[in-house]
Amino acid sequence: MFPFEKEIRKSVAFIHLICQKGQDMFDVKGTGFFVSYHDERFAEGSRFIYFITNRHVAECWDNDDKPMDVKSASVRFNHVDGSSPEESLNSAGNVDWFIPTDESVDLALLPLLPDRKQIDYRAIPFEMLATEDIVNRDIFEGQKIMFTGFFYQFAGEKKMQPIVREGSADARLNQRY
Repeated sequence: MFPFEKEIRKSVAFIHLICQKGQDMFDVKGTGFFVSYHDERFAEGSRFIYFITNRHVAECWDNDDKPMDVKSASVRFNHVDGSSPEESLNSAGNVDWFIPTDESVDLALLPLLPDRKQIDYRAIPFEMLATEDIVNRDIFEGQKIMFTGFFYQFAGEKKMQPIVREGSADARLNQRY
């Protein structure tokens, strides 16, 4: 594994929700990642850390794309000591996610600053994320791309195991649907 792949895996955390629709309870799992953002109002080098996931995960959407009632939310990171316990974000319901007003944007973010002395994580600098302009200009069919996420068949028993996959960009990447 290349150093970049090893480091990018450290930006991933697993999210676990218990959700309810009517009388039915659902155990929902997904991924999120950490991003750091510099606000120009503050000194150079100071950054906000956010945990980002999909809106449909944060709101625990059902099969009809409707939010369910979130009963508890927790996250699982790898600790410096090698453990990977699940830690509650809110054991009494959903957390206060920041969700875009544009309903077509499937993102949710939460300010979250894990203790680096305990949690082995990396935040991706916001400046490294691909904007729409970059995708349209610099990513083309056949180009190698990498992404990381949750391999639900093997989440890891003692340590969280995010995966890194490599593939080729598809011609549909630059098309609007």
